[in-house]
Amino acid sequence: MTHSIITYDEQRVPPSPDAAAPAAGKSFVPDVSPFAARADKDPVEFIERELALHQAAHDAAEALLTELGYTRVPLDPFDVAQRMGLAVEYRTLNGDDVRPGDEEWVAGILEKLEGHPSATLYIEARDDMGALRFAAAHEIAHWRQYTQGKTASEIRQAEFYCLCEPNDQNTPDEYSADLFAHMLLLPQFLMLRELANGYSSATIAEHLGVSQRIVDARIRNIALTQL
Repeated sequence: MTHSIITYDEQRVPPSPDAAAPAAGKSFVPDVSPFAARADKDPVEFIERELALHQAAHDAAEALLTELGYTRVPLDPFDVAQRMGLAVEYRTLNGDDVRPGDEEWVAGILEKLEGHPSATLYIEARDDMGALRFAAAHEIAHWRQYTQGKTASEIRQAEFYCLCEPNDQNTPDEYSADLFAHMLLLPQFLMLRELANGYSSATIAEHLGVSQRIVDARIRNIALTQL
């Protein structure tokens, strides 16, 4: 099984089965998504769907933090992963000729071996910390998706291999995991507080330990929920 992670500078919406390539200049919500052009067909349905996806991601992130009793700000996704029982290891996952942003770049691997009670999250040690934090939060979402509704015995018997490639195909599961990562690392209450204090996206990124592009994307999807 292969999953992708966000490319750290894009905000994506899962394509509908009949979605066509977006037409230039037709985006209903500018810069929110490369698929936003399809909102022209039914903007109300588009916004309602997006709001439902955002709310589901928010609820899932809040439920996880409540379950763990986690209150630390800014959130440490590696600590969260370990509290969930995931092992976290930093390794060189790419050859010397591959760089972040390349099509072949692997940001991380989530591996669950048969007979083990949990999984190991391998993180590319050469990536920048903001990207690593987002990748970890994204993979936490996939682990939650994978284990949802399964017993401890079923999880122990299962095998799971998740290769994290930033340029992999966009799917609804990937978009949901991206949203979850945004909500986990940049909860709305915290973002609104930072913005109310007049902080720039660069300053917020520094405060919360993520890249400025991720903050900019989070500001755009907060704006979407205010429409």
